[in-house]
Amino acid sequence: MPQEPEAAGPVAFAVPDQGYEDGGFELDIARSYGTQVEADLVVRAEAEMPPRASVIAAIGDPAKQAQAGVVEGEGLWWLATFDGIRIPYAITDAALVYYTQVLDAFRHGDFEPSKGIVMQKASLSYTASVRHEESVEIEGRSFEGVDVVTMSLSWSQYCGGECAMGFHKERTVVFDAAGGVVAVFGDGETPYLVS
Repeated sequence: MPQEPEAAGPVAFAVPDQGYEDGGFELDIARSYGTQVEADLVVRAEAEMPPRASVIAAIGDPAKQAQAGVVEGEGLWWLATFDGIRIPYAITDAALVYYTQVLDAFRHGDFEPSKGIVMQKASLSYTASVRHEESVEIEGRSFEGVDVVTMSLSWSQYCGGECAMGFHKERTVVFDAAGGVVAVFGDGETPYLVS
């Protein structure tokens, strides 16, 4: 007799699913999973940090590293900053913590994260989902019997007139049948729009 799938229970996400709209400040964090195993894969995908050496190489010379606010020994998921706000190299749980804290600061009138630039509006939207694939091709690579976690993060901030910045980032983490990470897609430079 087939067993029922394990029910999704409490999951220890670094930033839980939540949402609010408070004046011009909006947050929407939502994950889709059906079982505890799938929820655990989402947690593991979010915890997957990019290799520090790869991020450092992408940033470039030490002057650019200093400008980006690189701290020795700290997990590095961002590539640059704009008006004090980090631009991601990868979507991670640390990135989610950062952006939710910045948004919360803005909502409460604290604009230290943006170097004192007063934001009239800001928003963070994040989704994550997991699916099992018997056979799938991602960016020209073929995988068999894998679980695929897809993450999507959008950030925008507006300080009036022609004073805004925003970006959209996606990341895909592929797990084999044993739960090991076999590939990560989407890490690297993130184009951002400014006005």
